[in-house]
Amino acid sequence: MLTPFAERRAGAMLNLKSPIGTNYRVDPNDLMDTKRVLNRLGYYDVPPERGIDDWTDDAMFDGIKRFQKDNGLKVDGFMRPEGPAERTMNAQVAAAQDGDDWEYAGDVDKNNSRDVITNGPAKVEIHNPGPSWNGLEYKVDWYGLDKDGKVIPEYRRPDHDQRNPSQGGIILKPRTEKVFEPPFENPNGYSFRVTYPPQGEYSPFEGSPHIKVYRTKKR
Repeated sequence: MLTPFAERRAGAMLNLKSPIGTNYRVDPNDLMDTKRVLNRLGYYDVPPERGIDDWTDDAMFDGIKRFQKDNGLKVDGFMRPEGPAERTMNAQVAAAQDGDDWEYAGDVDKNNSRDVITNGPAKVEIHNPGPSWNGLEYKVDWYGLDKDGKVIPEYRRPDHDQRNPSQGGIILKPRTEKVFEPPFENPNGYSFRVTYPPQGEYSPFEGSPHIKVYRTKKR
């Protein structure tokens, strides 16, 4: 069962039923959903005279190609279910949630970590990362809380690890963000830890690299 946050996000996600390309018979709903996502990410202008329709057009394929180019993907205007273009679009949609969903929880200093109490997903923003092969690296851990808001003893064991792997890839943008979903259910909430380990720093952008953490706003 999805949380309200996950339901809002899932409604904006792509879930293609068939490939999208110039020589393919395309599902009409896939076309409209793709145009909505491209528009949300700034790659498609909705024609004011007809709005979002279920017809293929050059502007949509141009938008797909520009998105692929900007994200280091093969530039061919082609998308397939669960392919690299769809996955990358969904990741960016997830990261671009409305500001009303998030509450700033603090920065993470280098060689340090920050624990954030949250009742749902958490968002990590990297500001001004360096263009190394792995960009600015960090790791995250999730810990369940008891009814008193303390970490459950099970999660204090040194051999217990709910870590998600650190994110790799070539990062060249001055700000990137990622949303992390809790990897297990816990009615009392979570302690979300972000660790910023020692690493080299080089960046063509002004300012020192740093990490900001956001938690889900209470409703």
